[in-house]
Amino acid sequence: MKKIIMIISLILLLSGCQNINKSSIPDVVKNSIKKNNLANQHRQGYKYYLPRGLTVESNLEYNEKLSSRNNNYYLYIDFVSYHNKKKSEYEVNNTFYHSQKIEHEDKFGYLEIKELESKLYVEMMYNYAKIEIVTNKEYLNEVIYKMSVLLSSIKYNDVIIEKKLKNELSSYRDVPYNIFKPKENPTNFLDYDEDNDGEKIDNKVPDYDLIQYER
Repeated sequence: MKKIIMIISLILLLSGCQNINKSSIPDVVKNSIKKNNLANQHRQGYKYYLPRGLTVESNLEYNEKLSSRNNNYYLYIDFVSYHNKKKSEYEVNNTFYHSQKIEHEDKFGYLEIKELESKLYVEMMYNYAKIEIVTNKEYLNEVIYKMSVLLSSIKYNDVIIEKKLKNELSSYRDVPYNIFKPKENPTNFLDYDEDNDGEKIDNKVPDYDLIQYER
């Protein structure tokens, strides 16, 4: 009986992967961004669902490094914009490999993909968080699926966030990141990712974008 269940599960998994790989990028995003009440990762101020196949390599205050067998994912959380309910419009750029605005219910964001040497730089912002990754074309739809599932699952804790922001205002700390602004030149990110490819962890993530509290 156990063998039968395993075979059925494997068939469903393989068919799901095939459907994702055959889908268009907008369809992958649309079908992956759904209301998700599941959470298997809990942090100070937020929680989220980590899709199967991803592991957490490092967890710093506003960002995390995640990894799969083939890729490194860099997650950034923007408490400031979430707390202030900041809105931002994304302008589609048809000169990129792919560029689209994302809207679902009261949440918004964008997906931007640029060709970078022999790879693709993928930047997805949604639900006041951003994931960046450099990947090969063969993994693109799988990557977008995981990014969409994770970002749409993030739930924020208003009480903890308000307390953290008050503490940071009193100490005039810089707070990463300006997630609403796509990177104009992700070359440094590619260099960083390649330098750290295969390493277990260095406790650092690239922090090219910064927003600073004003008094």
